[in-house]
Amino acid sequence: MRKSKKAEESRRSFLKKGVVASSFFIVPRYVLGGTGFTAPSDRLNIAAIGAGGKGSSDIFNASVKGRERIAALCDVDFSGSAKKSVANFPDAKLYKDYRVMLDEMKDIDAVTISTPDHSHGPAAMYAMQRGKHVYVQKPMAHNIRETRIMTEFARNNKIVTQMGNQGGSNPLLDLVKKWVDSGVIGKVAKVQVWTNRPVWPQGVPLQAPDESKKPADLDWNLWLGPGKETAYVPNMHPFNWRGWWEYGTGALGDVGCHLIDIPFRTLGLKYPTDAECSVASVFSKMWTADYNPEGCPPSSFITLHFDPSPKNDTKLELTWSDGGIRPAHPEIIPENMDIGGTDSANGVLMIGEKGIISTNINDSSPMMPKLFLYDGTQEFGPNAADVVESEYALWSAMSNAGQTCIGAERVYVVNEVADEFIAKITELAKQVHPGKDGNYGPATMPSQLKVIQSHIDDAASKGAKFVIGGVDSVKAPFVEPVIMVDVPENSSAVTEETFGPTLVINRTANRIIWLMFAFIN
Repeated sequence: MRKSKKAEESRRSFLKKGVVASSFFIVPRYVLGGTGFTAPSDRLNIAAIGAGGKGSSDIFNASVKGRERIAALCDVDFSGSAKKSVANFPDAKLYKDYRVMLDEMKDIDAVTISTPDHSHGPAAMYAMQRGKHVYVQKPMAHNIRETRIMTEFARNNKIVTQMGNQGGSNPLLDLVKKWVDSGVIGKVAKVQVWTNRPVWPQGVPLQAPDESKKPADLDWNLWLGPGKETAYVPNMHPFNWRGWWEYGTGALGDVGCHLIDIPFRTLGLKYPTDAECSVASVFSKMWTADYNPEGCPPSSFITLHFDPSPKNDTKLELTWSDGGIRPAHPEIIPENMDIGGTDSANGVLMIGEKGIISTNINDSSPMMPKLFLYDGTQEFGPNAADVVESEYALWSAMSNAGQTCIGAERVYVVNEVADEFIAKITELAKQVHPGKDGNYGPATMPSQLKVIQSHIDDAASKGAKFVIGGVDSVKAPFVEPVIMVDVPENSSAVTEETFGPTLVINRTANRIIWLMFAFIN
């Protein structure tokens, strides 16, 4: 059916003035230039505020394989991981101060904001006040007051917004919802949530300032942003700021959204009726607890109570613990099986009258949902045919090219659909080429090319099968896509830190399919 001119004009208006979140969907590269091709006049102009670390993957995904234009990159330190974004988008203008960028570049439609927590609110407000749509990494802001100001402003000014809680789009969340909605575990009166965070210095004295150790390219004043003026503190940038109240929100603010979101959504929870908290103490001297008010606690235990909801008709107690403190292992779950995620490091237990739902943290890790009923019934993950995310797995691997990973990008696929999965992802990979066509930038620094080669060689020597690429895929400065199948778990391609667009597909007898995404430093 032929589209009317009016319908096409409406689409342009929708793209330019409406839902910027559409830019974050995954669209196959082959649609560009063919059916559904986006004309240059319809492309969104997107800028990044914070282009390194998580910001590099945020702005890369926002480009949708070149469908949208990345107009500018803003970062206080382009000598660090933000270099990858510069390589990916060589035509983008570079700024250190987002205020200057937004004031100069009037044609920006939307921004991604991936800065330390304390700058989320100010950066988002500055952008929204200029009519820019915003994608803000979690947590939405540094405190509740900021979130309310941001929410009201966005609503009143019809600004399209999204918070970076990627687990909320995990298709396996629907499985947990189905279990709850079916009533198979009965009413849920208790939920236990825990994490191994902090995995950064926390609960210790703040390191003394030392200007001599400041990276030459870091604009420390702009990094401080709304924080109080202080001399450069070593190692605060780019990661350890999470453990200090002036800049971060501790373990709860860092990953609470990825864990508490699971029961919050599936049980239909609202505001808690009360909250109680206790924190751990550190003793450097006998009988006298250290006092470090500027830092978040080394661990905490929080209890929240909720009234009945339409989806869970009973009062509920939710407990949160961090610092590696986890709940006791329920008898219903076999003792040789982890609770929550791998090594029981993070997880959620939703304890009902008839059984328990166990899940991992819902960030970029495998969610690993499991159902245990007191009558002996067990169900792990979706039906085999429910999820075949071949394009998503491929795009994840390609988009993480050049970022630090724990092993290669990994996908575990249930045996029944493995051949179909491999065939689909192989077909997609044939359309991806590094370099000038904009699929992705350099794999990593030249010094890492040997590392990638060593992992590929090790996998080959241990009998891995290559369906795309092979031992000759490393061609400086790029790495051709490499897809390896049936890679032994003791291969360095799985166990050691690697870089580049390498993807491992292994088969599993479990009726689950999950992705092991990159861990970004």
